[in-house]
Amino acid sequence: MDLNPDRLILAIGGNFIVPNIPGVELAYQAIKAYENGLDNISGKTIVIGGGTIGSELALELAEDNKEVVIVEMGDKLCAKGNKLYRIALNQHINKCESMKVYLNSKVTKIDKNGVYLVNEFGEEVFESADNIYLSVGIRSNTKEAEELYLPGVDTRVIGDLKNVASIIEATNDGYFAGEIEWID
Repeated sequence: MDLNPDRLILAIGGNFIVPNIPGVELAYQAIKAYENGLDNISGKTIVIGGGTIGSELALELAEDNKEVVIVEMGDKLCAKGNKLYRIALNQHINKCESMKVYLNSKVTKIDKNGVYLVNEFGEEVFESADNIYLSVGIRSNTKEAEELYLPGVDTRVIGDLKNVASIIEATNDGYFAGEIEWID
């Protein structure tokens, strides 16, 4: 089929980042926890990445009295969240006795028994786990998008392809690309 559009909106999103960690193939992307149902998760869970998704996944499990560990490379959880959200999130996390948080820490290896990491003090630590989830971000599909560009066609890039962010921001991108930017 040969399409000759006057305008093109590219919204092909991104892919989950898979960090270069030995044994990473033993971990699942955080979305799998939701797809399989959080009630079906048993045992100790480690979440690698303490952004919005990783922190919320860990909190949901911990509030269900499941043992959870978050390993975050940065110095705070939900670094991209607004300040009030981070305060509320941390208040809930601090109430969870079944949750442990490692900040300024890096996972160095994953095996079938758990995760090896270096904590903020430079100490090597092993945390056993029954479940390991990755929540380290999304990378835009820029290479794929370049293949879709058409010479002479007014093109807009939106959503995670433009800037990996939240659903609200992606929805706004779509609205403004379709409703406002092209009004003649």
